[in-house]
Amino acid sequence: MKKLIRIIILLSVAITLSGCLLTNDLVNGSFKYDPSHSYAWNVFVASKQDPWKDKDVSPEDLKLSGNKLYYWGAPDDSSPYNLSNIDLRKLIATYPSPGFDSNDWERSGLIAWLPHELASDKESAIRLYIDTMRNATEAAFRNVNMKSTDNIMDSGYSSVIGTFFKGKSLGKTVYVGASFIDEELGCVDEYRSTVNRPDCGYFMTQHGVSGIYETPSFLKRNSDGKRYLFSGVMGGSILDVSALSRGDTVNTPELARKRLRILQKLSQDLPEWVFIYRAAEQKYGLPALMMNKGTTYFYIR
Repeated sequence: MKKLIRIIILLSVAITLSGCLLTNDLVNGSFKYDPSHSYAWNVFVASKQDPWKDKDVSPEDLKLSGNKLYYWGAPDDSSPYNLSNIDLRKLIATYPSPGFDSNDWERSGLIAWLPHELASDKESAIRLYIDTMRNATEAAFRNVNMKSTDNIMDSGYSSVIGTFFKGKSLGKTVYVGASFIDEELGCVDEYRSTVNRPDCGYFMTQHGVSGIYETPSFLKRNSDGKRYLFSGVMGGSILDVSALSRGDTVNTPELARKRLRILQKLSQDLPEWVFIYRAAEQKYGLPALMMNKGTTYFYIR
């Protein structure tokens, strides 16, 4: 009986600490860049998340990461720099089988270090973050239909992906959902007349500010050297992309790369302090990656 009571007390303490992690708006800390690991690995660690590991590759393969010459292009683009047509399976680290609890690196999401001087408090930082995502989306795509909020109520919300529910007990949550048309990406509006939804879209959810941290060394130092951190700590960030095909095939290797083209275009219009993390899709031969200002970074060294 005493042992049971002790376990219950420990669980209560753990839950309380988890709640503090999600709601505390002032956490002091610094980050030291580790040159023995990849840029993507360092960005993930700086966001207070646990990455899996880097893959050791050849010097030739290292050129694929952080190289502005490489991009995600259409399948009929024969450029040698088109990542969509390059075999990237050699960049995939061996991942363990998924456990009962989801790990940080298993979920796609966004990481943002909003400059502290741009917002007077946590609430202002959240609103500015939402505006940043909206402005970038409207700049990147055409005929954008968006929905956003900084507090998802118990009634839930709907997006191009589906309907989702979040309880108010989780506190402030950032949500941005968008659907759009973009002929260049193959995102057309033919589905609007058949199933009442567009060809492409995305949604992202994220818990409020994780904390206020020193500006990490891979970002330019801002005026007061501090940043509001939005990250996926405790599963607080989700990013999903919808890219339907004309033949109603929902998941194919080609569509997986089309989703990366969508994210690449969005990333180009986001500020340098917003990073897109895309989890590995091993069944489609895609390694985990980070995007920043349209450039792709792999977990390789």
